[in-house]
This record gives sequence, C-alpha cells and structure tokens, in this order.
Amino acid sequence: MSKAHITLHITGMTCEHCARSAEAALNALAGVRARVSFHETLARIGADTETAVSQMLDVVRTAGYVAALIEEDNDNAVQTSDDAALQIAIIGSGSGAFAAAIKTAGEGAKVTLIEGREIIGGTCVNLGCVPSKIMIRAAQTAQVQARNPFDGLQSHTPIIDRKRLVSQQQARVAELRQAKYESILQGHPDIQLIHGWAR
Repeated sequence: MSKAHITLHITGMTCEHCARSAEAALNALAGVRARVSFHETLARIGADTETAVSQMLDVVRTAGYVAALIEEDNDNAVQTSDDAALQIAIIGSGSGAFAAAIKTAGEGAKVTLIEGREIIGGTCVNLGCVPSKIMIRAAQTAQVQARNPFDGLQSHTPIIDRKRLVSQQQARVAELRQAKYESILQGHPDIQLIHGWAR
C-alpha cells in the first residue's frame, strides 16, 4: 500500500502536553503515524493514502487546535500551494491586532487586518493613551510653572497656546503611528491591510 507524507501547521498549542494531545489524536486514526513538534508547530505524518487529510484536520480540531495543510507528498509527487498556508483575518488595527498579526505571520500565516477607520493604530495611539498622556504632561509642566516648590524660583502663570499644544500632540501621534504601525505593514509583505467594516 502506498504511503503519503503530510505536514500540517498546528496553532493553539501552548505547551508540550498540547503537542502530545494532538499527536495522540492523529495516531488514533487507522494507518496514521504522526509526530507533533510544539516548538515548530508542525505535525509530520506518514499515512496510508486511503486516509483523507480532512480526517486529520478534523481530529486535530476536535482535540482543540487548528490545523492547516502545508505539504502533501504522495508517491514522491510533492504538492504545495500558497492556498495551503494558514490564512487569518484580524478585525481592527490596534496594538493587540498588530501583536497577533506579527506573531502569526512569523509562524507562516497570511494575515489580513480589517480596519474601518481611515487611519490605523486603534484607540491607544490615536485617541486614548498617547494623546492624553501628552496633554497630561503639558498640564504637569504648567502646574510646576504656576506653583513650583522652590523658594529661590519665582512661580508665574503659564502662557498656554492650546493650538500649538494640539499641533505638537498630533505630530507626535503621527510619528508613533508611523514607527509602530505603518512601518510594520511596509516591512511585512505577509500582512495586508483592508479598509472596511468586517461583517
């Protein structure tokens, strides 16, 4: 009986025990001999050609993980396809989305970020943490000018130009958005961005 040599990419494993669980699930199939590597996130399988790859994917899924076919070699005829790579869609483009995109792309997945707004970066860099902390720091500086604790330094009422403060704030936000988000897209061809609302 001819043999197939199959490689699966498995995600969702967090430890060696997970790898052994996925391995046991695969080896429970008739005619299958599998070895799963936690560190490589790969299952290397020797199987009778009668055993369908879909069965292997199903038992891995039932065990609690996600598997995708990377390569199948039947009687030395290797079949590989870009379509076999794991494909992941991530809704949003904030720091969590980018962390997940970088991690999964590094493991061989093709990643699509879906962002409804015109700018990327999510709440933290655009609306929340970064812009608010810039203004908090400006307010602290103004407070020190008005009421400093040193006898030898004269306090004075600060002159506040809100328009210039906002301009400086937005310039810093744009700089961080480029450094932490836009440059990642430019440097990772396996991560693509789509503007639109996910449904």
